[in-house]
Amino acid sequence: MDLGEVKRLVARGESETVEFKKSTGQLKPAGETLCGFLNAKGGYVLFGVSPSGGIEGQDVTDSTLRDVAAILRKFEPPGRVSIERVALPSGREILVLSAAIAYDVRPFAFSGRPYQRVGSTTSLMPQERYQRLLLERAHDRSRWEAEVADGVALNDLDQEEILRTVRLGIDAGRLPESTGRDVGDVLHRLRLRPDGRLLNASVVLFRTRPEQHFPQCQLRLARFEGIDKSRSIDSRQVQGHAFHLLNAAMRFM
Repeated sequence: MDLGEVKRLVARGESETVEFKKSTGQLKPAGETLCGFLNAKGGYVLFGVSPSGGIEGQDVTDSTLRDVAAILRKFEPPGRVSIERVALPSGREILVLSAAIAYDVRPFAFSGRPYQRVGSTTSLMPQERYQRLLLERAHDRSRWEAEVADGVALNDLDQEEILRTVRLGIDAGRLPESTGRDVGDVLHRLRLRPDGRLLNASVVLFRTRPEQHFPQCQLRLARFEGIDKSRSIDSRQVQGHAFHLLNAAMRFM
């Protein structure tokens, strides 16, 4: 991240994914906010920016970085948080902590307590939601569709269908405008490519010829005369990814 990117983030103000801290003297509440980001859509904490959006910077020393590292060790499970230093003309720096999206690992706790981000506010996560996320995490790790699909690469997927899905998601308000057109990043956001590895779900949803990997990716369609299925008028079998099967079924109907 460079100074131009910092200025663009600051211009948009604090939000569901951005928070300003005047200095690393506010590391504890920053850790709570990062926990909220990890439990949601990810986000940025900018140290050296006043609540009103003034880009003032701060002095960043080895001691500062040790204090930040100590705070990051308080996440359970360990959170994917990166640290960047952005220099200002004054010689001071903006310290940017970026929390990555981690749907497959959440819920996270900071110093033993889970937090959530709602709008521009960080608060303790209700116990009911925390327990539900724990159950979802355990379920995600045991499902067939969440297993890694060996031998499948990005080039094996129907990239036009992926981008079409993004457009539909944005139009429906289910994906943010910033989702972008990078197929690998899109699949990561959709929880189909954690740690750069494609899952079985990505094969079923988007592989150009998924039946080569999973022969069950097919649909049998039939039309009969009357209601007892004794005389078939038309039948066919379609193979392909889930979106192709859905469209084929609608055309047949």
